[in-house]
Parts: sequence; structure tokens; C-alpha cells
Amino acid sequence: MANQGHQRPGVVPEPETDVKGAFETTLNSLVDKFDKLLHLIEDQNKELKDHGEKLETLRTDALKSWSDLVNHA
Repeated sequence: MANQGHQRPGVVPEPETDVKGAFETTLNSLVDKFDKLLHLIEDQNKELKDHGEKLETLRTDALKSWSDLVNHA
């Protein structure tokens, strides 16, 4: 229990919080944030793959159109 009021010089008060409990709370919070980060990264990877496929389709279509124009000119 922490000493309230004035303390004698050189006397270290007892901690007011449970260090183990505080560590576990911090660790649980970090685990939750890490899980959210992994979820966001997975979502971003799916979007990047989807956008990459769309860009590849656009590139293929543009090259085909250009090839058709050059061959028919």
C-alpha cells in the first residue's frame, strides 16, 4: 500500500499499480492492434491484386487497339 502524505527521505513508496497486470493490459492492447494491422494489410493486398488485374486488362486492351490501328493504317 502506498504511503499517503509526507514521506521520509530515502523511503521508496510501494507501487500503486500491479506491474504484472499493467504489462498484461499493455500486451493485450498491442496484440489487438497487431491483429487489426494484419487485417488491414490483408485487405490492402487484395485491393492491390484486384487493381493490378484491372490495370493489366486495360494495358492488354490498349495494346490490342494500338496494334489494330497500326495494322489497318
